[in-house]
Amino acid sequence: MRLLLLALVLALTAPQDKVTLKFNPKQGDRLSKSEKMEMSIKAKVVFGDQTQEFEIEQKEIEKSTLEYKEVVDGKVARTVFKCTENVEEKKAPPTLQWEKKEKGLHGRRLEIYMKDGKLVREGSEGIEEKLLKKLDLTDRTSLIYPKNAVGVGESWEVTGEDVRSFLGADADLKEASIKMKLLEVKEIEGRRCAVFNAIIDITGKAEGEFDMTMKLDTEVVVWIERGYALSVKGKGSMSMKGANAQFTMTGTGPMSLEITNKIE
Repeated sequence: MRLLLLALVLALTAPQDKVTLKFNPKQGDRLSKSEKMEMSIKAKVVFGDQTQEFEIEQKEIEKSTLEYKEVVDGKVARTVFKCTENVEEKKAPPTLQWEKKEKGLHGRRLEIYMKDGKLVREGSEGIEEKLLKKLDLTDRTSLIYPKNAVGVGESWEVTGEDVRSFLGADADLKEASIKMKLLEVKEIEGRRCAVFNAIIDITGKAEGEFDMTMKLDTEVVVWIERGYALSVKGKGSMSMKGANAQFTMTGTGPMSLEITNKIE
């Protein structure tokens, strides 16, 4: 009995296996991504002694596929990106009616590879530079993976250029950090996966030169064998403020993000 109890205690207190995460693409893999972002802001504008309140709602949807056509020495050498849907819906003054428009990647196909030491994006004509920065041979999610092996319950923080690159951010981003924690390791649809919590804090500039802050509490699921992010689900809030000689404006509200990747 004592030996049995001792074995049980040792089993419960033994250190758990640690997980090493690394982007490990396989040639021929095809990832089908569906991404949806929603936000709503209650805003207040003050003109002298007059105050006006209104609400802005916004939805963004992107559906795309990414195929790894060539992988050399564990690194992606050529990909094909196809975007079947990239749209934005917005409800805002003065009409307060939902308006829908296609964004820059809608219906586009790009083949991306290196040639003579330079990144080539075939099919990118007419796409603005801000969008193109996010289309290269880098797997951005892997930038927030821990540098060393971690066990369940362990935490780490991502800052600086890794966060900027992960977000595909430009000069409008002032400060950003991501606090990560490994929650569990489990099997999902036959794949051994790591489940993380990620708290994303961002301070920067929104469209129209408004100061913006954003905080998202997300769950990230990563397929350990390949290092692919299978899903990202988060909820949080954002706020904005700005002023000029004519008015001041403040606003705050909830936002959500959901990304899923299916491996084919």
